[in-house]
Amino acid sequence: MKARLIDGLSYFCTMNRILPSFSEKDTILFIDDECLLCNQLVSFILKFEKNHQLQFASLQKVKNYSFFQNLNQSTVVIWHKGKFFTKSDAVLICVDFLKIYFFWLKLFYFLPKPIRDLLYDLIARNRYKIFGKTSSCILESTPLKERVVNFEKD
Repeated sequence: MKARLIDGLSYFCTMNRILPSFSEKDTILFIDDECLLCNQLVSFILKFEKNHQLQFASLQKVKNYSFFQNLNQSTVVIWHKGKFFTKSDAVLICVDFLKIYFFWLKLFYFLPKPIRDLLYDLIARNRYKIFGKTSSCILESTPLKERVVNFEKD
């Protein structure tokens, strides 16, 4: 069994496929593909990223894995250096992939995690009201297809 960490809790991979398989070298951002704010986050990353290492995946497409069933669809998740990060930590890890002039966003790390996550939860809970929903996900766009990770359940 391999242990995976998310918010300090261990989840174990067993034969019932709690997690899809991917490498510890991968960095994958999982987003709600119906959320316009999430789609705009991906667009922003694509426009200002310093290299093309970040991959993307839809939370809706992995919800059949029991690991992801425990997560709220409003939670941004990133798999980075062999660990899962959620909420404000996931968003701040995305900053590592942006061009140098966005380094100032790292200042949000100085806010205590409970405060950052409280702000994240407030925005996430109201994201459809504020930003709306979309019927066409950015992850389905042709130029992005090679960077989208599709997980097939065994």
